[in-house]
Amino acid sequence: MKSVMAKISAFLTSLRIWTLNLLTLFMLIYLVVVVVMVMQKMPDAVDPQGKVLILKPEGLILDQEAYPSEFTFPFSLPNQQQIQTRDLIRLIRSVAEDERLTGVIIDFSEAEFAGPTTALEIASELAALRASGKPLIAFSDVLTTSSYLMAAQAEEIYVHPSGAVSISGLGGYRDYTRELSDKLKITMHNYSQGDFKSAVESRTRSDMSASDRLQREELYAPIWATIKAQMAATRELDPEVF
Repeated sequence: MKSVMAKISAFLTSLRIWTLNLLTLFMLIYLVVVVVMVMQKMPDAVDPQGKVLILKPEGLILDQEAYPSEFTFPFSLPNQQQIQTRDLIRLIRSVAEDERLTGVIIDFSEAEFAGPTTALEIASELAALRASGKPLIAFSDVLTTSSYLMAAQAEEIYVHPSGAVSISGLGGYRDYTRELSDKLKITMHNYSQGDFKSAVESRTRSDMSASDRLQREELYAPIWATIKAQMAATRELDPEVF
């Protein structure tokens, strides 16, 4: 009986050792295959000497990257790439300092800005890039206000023959539903006081009040004037052309 048990124990020990060895072998083969596949997919090193950099950010350019996925509409952000302003500025400044690059092509047709002041900040960095002596050429299928603001900082601007240029000022649109609520017999109680309390005007009026128009013009006009001046400066145009 002892002899039989000893043989069974020896068999199980050998089986365990062979199983572990086979599992170890399979793991090593798997790791080797993974490493080889990763190495094959790695891009070849590119020498930037004599090269032109294509700067084409795609996504929303904003101050701070945020993913409020736990919030629902209207707080949720669209599923798009988010680019932090400071990261893009760091890239542009490093390009200006890289003597190996012979020029830069910019295309901001796939980029959006969180606000006009963010766009102005990036435009200033592109103007500094051009002033550093680095040739700057802009290309786009379609130029909107923000993408043209970027392109205006370049020495040359090219648009696709079937493309378009659409530059518009700053502003917005509000629905005024006072007449609708009156027809539906809905009574609105507005407890705000003072002239510049326009948050509920769209529900209590049928048009824009003079104070709301004034405050919006005071907000938008200086920003729009700065945008026009920055678009016109490098093109040697009168800002009022825009």
